[in-house]
Amino acid sequence: SSVSTAEYGSSVSTQSTESSGINAEYGECTSEELNQLFNVNVAATHAVTTAFHPLLKQSASLNNKLPLCSARGAVINFSSVLGSISYAQVYAVSYAISKAALNMLTKLTGLELKKMAYFVLQFIQDGLN
Repeated sequence: SSVSTAEYGSSVSTQSTESSGINAEYGECTSEELNQLFNVNVAATHAVTTAFHPLLKQSASLNNKLPLCSARGAVINFSSVLGSISYAQVYAVSYAISKAALNMLTKLTGLELKKMAYFVLQFIQDGLN
């Protein structure tokens, strides 16, 4: 995870490292792995965003005359195409479930925080060639 703050604004960025059992199919997916990936991809992202919310809010307030840009505050999450429900496959089950949950967290965060004039951005990484 990385966090940066500067005089002109605040931004929060989290990116996770997945467990060794990432390629497990449905029958091989364990509760422990699912919990671990959920904690890394969803709970940790939520915790960091929540912890930095006061700084993001302050940045949005201090830079409210600027057009919507990262100087007003930004939350940036990285997900994966495997988290897309429309792309669902029985592959990397724990990882896919945790990334789908991250996608929903990002969407709900964006809906809530757009009221405060900073933006939430999500990058979907396509590691499939």
